[in-house]
Amino acid sequence: MNENTSCKGKADTGGFHFFFLAETVLEVLLYFQLFLAVVATYISECYTNQLMFTKTEFRLLWPFYLFHVCMGLFFVTVPFFVVYYQSRGLSLAQIASLWAFMSLARLIFELPTGVVADVFGRKISVIIGFFGANLFWMLIPLTWSYESLLAVVICIAICQTFITGAFDAWAYDWLKFNHAKNFAKHYFAKKQFFTLVGAVIGPLIGAVLATQMPLGYLWFIEGAGGILITFILVFYAKEHFVRHKANLTQHARKLMKTTIEGVLFTFKHHQLALLTIASLSLGGWMVIEELAQQPLLVSLGMSVPSLGVFVSILSVAIALVSLGGLWFFGHVKEKTLFVILSSVMLVLGMSLVLAKNYLLAGAILIGVCMLFFMQLPLLTARMNHLIPSRIRATIGSAQSVLTQVMYIAVILAGGWIVDIVGPQTGLVLASLFFIPGIIAFALMKK
Repeated sequence: MNENTSCKGKADTGGFHFFFLAETVLEVLLYFQLFLAVVATYISECYTNQLMFTKTEFRLLWPFYLFHVCMGLFFVTVPFFVVYYQSRGLSLAQIASLWAFMSLARLIFELPTGVVADVFGRKISVIIGFFGANLFWMLIPLTWSYESLLAVVICIAICQTFITGAFDAWAYDWLKFNHAKNFAKHYFAKKQFFTLVGAVIGPLIGAVLATQMPLGYLWFIEGAGGILITFILVFYAKEHFVRHKANLTQHARKLMKTTIEGVLFTFKHHQLALLTIASLSLGGWMVIEELAQQPLLVSLGMSVPSLGVFVSILSVAIALVSLGGLWFFGHVKEKTLFVILSSVMLVLGMSLVLAKNYLLAGAILIGVCMLFFMQLPLLTARMNHLIPSRIRATIGSAQSVLTQVMYIAVILAGGWIVDIVGPQTGLVLASLFFIPGIIAFALMKK
């Protein structure tokens, strides 16, 4: 399983070797103009006031904010996951199976690694997770077979379970200890913004690097950068931790009971069941899009480095509409809004069959993703509104398990189908996922 560096390491730049992120100079200028316009609009109109810091907030949280900004700068491999694995001889079905096994590993190890955070502290758990995940990330280009790559990505998934939940709990407990819980909502909002900044800048850096070196080198850069910035947390992020006794068997029983209770409540509650079905339905298309996006755009003529520009523009567009959905929510009835947006997603998804070039295909993909993320915060808020506060955590755990199970099933089946029919036809067929969602929204009470 050797890396095809001659094909994927350098873009077909026609003799130019600086910032060739599209096939013509005109397209580069258009992309860059759009990118700057969207970023300027987003920052000036949405975040001017929200990004202001108080002295107390900055004193307590600056290491966390700095870490998220720096982490984003090393997101250089995001636009190239699928095409890189393809360049090493993996089929889309094999790539899908890698992601399915990672999801299964997270599901299995979430409980035992959570005990580490309870016994030794959230800080130790998070640092172990980041060091381990980035170290194994650097091993990906060195793997020699599908089996060795599978072993490495499973180790990455296990390391990630040391981080999930523990990171946010660490920051929240630190604020609570310092009598500053009121800054929690500011932390989560700004963390999301800084993550967005990374999702914009990192892929652009990756796009430039992809024109200068084999793609495999990007995994070394991202992993080494991740290890380096983890020292921000080691030396500067503080923690207040009270050790708790942890019984793994007791935790397992509690989790199983909670999950079963949550699933039963979800499907006994008519409105909540419909929203859950709709959420899983819309998410099904996004799973296939994650797998087929890069092969589709490349097959229609987009150069590999240009994927970095595409991902950056997509990230900014998603951020814009996440806030735009709140405006629509105030002007259009909830049920009507869900039905209309999902129906437009269906039409756009099916129209991919007409795409003969990457510009049209990219515009359609961005359109569907924008509509999905416009609905997501509204859908999440509506579901939480229907759940009594005393069992909200229970329902959340159950829905997390349902989402993981759905992801594993869809990515495995989707990888096999897309391998047979191709990424374009596969995404068109995946648009059928929207139909159960539209029906579920239509059956909702006003």
